[in-house]
Amino acid sequence: MIVTVAGHQVQHLRLCVPHSGAWFAEVTFLEAPDVSGRVLLALGSTNLMGSVVERMSGTRGLQRRALIVGGSGGWAQMLPPKSYHNDAQVKALLVAQDAARECGEELGSFSPADDRLGAHFVRRSGPASSALKAAAGGRPWWVDYQGVTHVGDRPAPQIEPGAVEVVDFDASANVVTLQTDDISAIPVGGVLSDGLDAPQTIRDLEIVIEEERLLIYAWCGGDGDSRGAVMDPLRRLVQAIAGEELHGTYRYRVVGMSGDRVDLQIVRRRTGLPDVLPVSMMPGMAGVHAELSPGSEVLVQFADGDAAQPVVTHFAGRDGAGWLPVSLDIMGGDKGAARVDDDVEVTIPSGTFLVSAQSGVPNPNAVKVSGKITSGSSKVVIG
Repeated sequence: MIVTVAGHQVQHLRLCVPHSGAWFAEVTFLEAPDVSGRVLLALGSTNLMGSVVERMSGTRGLQRRALIVGGSGGWAQMLPPKSYHNDAQVKALLVAQDAARECGEELGSFSPADDRLGAHFVRRSGPASSALKAAAGGRPWWVDYQGVTHVGDRPAPQIEPGAVEVVDFDASANVVTLQTDDISAIPVGGVLSDGLDAPQTIRDLEIVIEEERLLIYAWCGGDGDSRGAVMDPLRRLVQAIAGEELHGTYRYRVVGMSGDRVDLQIVRRRTGLPDVLPVSMMPGMAGVHAELSPGSEVLVQFADGDAAQPVVTHFAGRDGAGWLPVSLDIMGGDKGAARVDDDVEVTIPSGTFLVSAQSGVPNPNAVKVSGKITSGSSKVVIG
């Protein structure tokens, strides 16, 4: 099979097409042509559009080697931070389009996990691919042979019998060795069945051409959310290490109250966390407890990162997602209806405040304070 880059013949080629991410090719030319920028990589009758990565290309003697990445090679470009806000929820497509435009890539089909990311989205400074991954919400992204980037599941066509020849199958590594004259006949996502005991879906491709020999290896492990033969084991390793402790906050939806504790349902299943019940509260203000309405959202943290110590630490505010009416029990007072213009009475327990700054003596008895609510939401009930 004849291989050329921008019309210049190639002596050696290693083409890697991962299930998620941009394909790349390592090429060694017969000579040392001046090849740069966007180029056409031709493998027999199959054409691929990519760009030469200058910092990883060069010459040695009279021979040139180059790394070519699918598309414009822009997904590795560093982007500045950017903030988004929309009370109607920020569109994932907008975040992805901005990143693609800024790094010079073309965005094709876009099927993220969620069409909208929330009222706020903060893009951190970093590679453009990080912004695309965040917008995709965990769905795979990939660059096709025409250099166009897509988000979502790859097409899964049935590979025609006779289009490829199965040379070998290593069941322990899930690797099928193939032979074909048409690279386009074995797309990543395609399903192999001819010559195999059971159908296998191609997740990664590695194509090696050297001294007129063509070797094709198809990794058929993983699933539709796979990141590839190399990335999947690395992700499992990182998850095994990081998964020992739970740091950060997690969104939960209130199912109901179990006495003073809360039954909760996880909002985002891909966090890998289950529904939990019942969970105690630790809102950070002494003497405050909330009667939460079903459907409202809360934030849960795990004390010391310990999976055995979940606590509710935050409640949604009036403008927050999932906000619903609540009843607050303040300083041990009795709960009751309280709205704007209502008269209220709050009992402050003994030992809560100093009688005077000079004496340093706390109040010996409980004190009742009366007043009228002058502002706030009529949906909040305070006791």
